[in-house]
Amino acid sequence: MESNVEKKMKDQLSLVVISQWGSDVKGINGGNVKKLFSQIEAFKRSGFDVRTVIKEPPARTGKASLFDRLMTKAKNILPFCTNQCIIRYSEVGKADCYFVRFRAYDYPFRKLITKIRKENPDAKIIFEYSDYPYYTLRGKDVIGDALVKFRDDYNRDRTLKCVDRIATLRTDKELDGVPCLKMLNGLDVEKIKRKTRNRIPGEIHALIVASLQPAHGVDRFIEGMKEYYRGEWTEKVILHIVGGGSILDEIRAKAEELGDKVIFHGFMFGEELDAMYDKCDIGLEIMAPKRKDIMVSASLKSREYIARGFPFVSACKLDISDLGFEDYCRVPDTEAPIDIKGIIEYYSSYEENYQANADSMREFAEKYLNVEFAIKEIIDYFKDNSVRLKED
Repeated sequence: MESNVEKKMKDQLSLVVISQWGSDVKGINGGNVKKLFSQIEAFKRSGFDVRTVIKEPPARTGKASLFDRLMTKAKNILPFCTNQCIIRYSEVGKADCYFVRFRAYDYPFRKLITKIRKENPDAKIIFEYSDYPYYTLRGKDVIGDALVKFRDDYNRDRTLKCVDRIATLRTDKELDGVPCLKMLNGLDVEKIKRKTRNRIPGEIHALIVASLQPAHGVDRFIEGMKEYYRGEWTEKVILHIVGGGSILDEIRAKAEELGDKVIFHGFMFGEELDAMYDKCDIGLEIMAPKRKDIMVSASLKSREYIARGFPFVSACKLDISDLGFEDYCRVPDTEAPIDIKGIIEYYSSYEENYQANADSMREFAEKYLNVEFAIKEIIDYFKDNSVRLKED
């Protein structure tokens, strides 16, 4: 006689994807938002009956008033409050599997997860941790941070009793007392346009597409350009900056000396962004990882460069080096200016076999950077059995 487990395995597993990720001015074009929807499509292609519960924080326009800032701080600290949009169990409902993109451990979030477990004792629940440890992302308000940490610790310990696995980019076997599943940052590679070679003789155009943070190290590249142009130079090097970020004004000030050799484009999307990639020759990834204690980079940007067949510069080891990818220009992780002549030498070497190198990058992306491969352990765990294995 067929068991309930065997019968369920023949049926399509139901999966609810829950996300509290907020968007920014990039909206649907933001990297994390793209990643979320590519994961959803990968789950569907893998045979799951997928429902989504995705909420965004209220949109804010203009400068926040003093009252708004105080209310935000209070909601971050007070035990039963939250700055996130609240997701209720009535919006989620019953399912075989739940995939929850981590946002913040507060009372409403804990209440949601404990309710899911109570109503679905045999379901499998996986949390995604995209950053860990995440306390390093807090601000400089010591008292406020301490209170937020206390609230986070209190709710996290109770919430994670209901969770089966944590999906992480790290190599840990366990985080916060919960067994881990290894994941990668993946892309819908087939949707990413390959770069068209469009070299201008005597010029090298470098490109960074980002919401700029100190760890991107754009200042190191700019200081390197200043040193390069003070000496004897052979190639005209131009830096294109696409995006925004909290340090944009600081970068503008540092680049002023270089005039039109550093160009700020604002945000670009779709065909306009594709055209910018075609215009440029080499990309910039993370060039100051120590500023954020990044030991290994799993950035979506590195994946996009590889999928496009676009050579790039980084000061960080890539997580996919374990899969055999080393085809990028590695620079030292210091505070010294980037050696622009070294970048030129790397690009000249790359260009000698341009098409073969670009093809190799694209082939690697198609094999290892597609979303299905990136979340394979998650899919396999959900499909391993239709009910939660109590002995896990």
